[in-house]
Amino acid sequence: VVFLLFFFFFFFKQKTAYEISACLVGSEMCIRDRRTVEDTFQIHTFIRQHSPRSAVLAGGGFIGLELAENLRQRGLEVTIVEQMPQVLAPLDEEMAAFLHAELRQHGVRLLLGHSVAGFQATDSGLHVLLQDGQALPADLAVLALSLIHI
Repeated sequence: VVFLLFFFFFFFKQKTAYEISACLVGSEMCIRDRRTVEDTFQIHTFIRQHSPRSAVLAGGGFIGLELAENLRQRGLEVTIVEQMPQVLAPLDEEMAAFLHAELRQHGVRLLLGHSVAGFQATDSGLHVLLQDGQALPADLAVLALSLIHI
């Protein structure tokens, strides 16, 4: 099952991704399940209305990379947080290394081997909290995750 959740966080206290999903699934204000092309128009609207300067994307799969490309073309600083040691897990390590170099050359920051633990609203905006304790400031955070059931 592949799903994409978009988070536009402005008003959250520190919560884990699970807690946010549990309390806000279906909320018109902050979280939505993204499955259609029309859903992407809401990201466009958010960017047009709020002019974010930075985005943190949790997930380095096909959707996360496509979103990173589009956000960079719009001038946003983009960070991809990927739990695996590489983006696009189906690629072998050598091919992924070429992709990593290309992403970095285009200004995408990669945090490989890291995972998102939660989100926190601060006076200065949103912080994406990583498992290792880092807090990444962002104007926009997107979960671009796929779940694999074994």
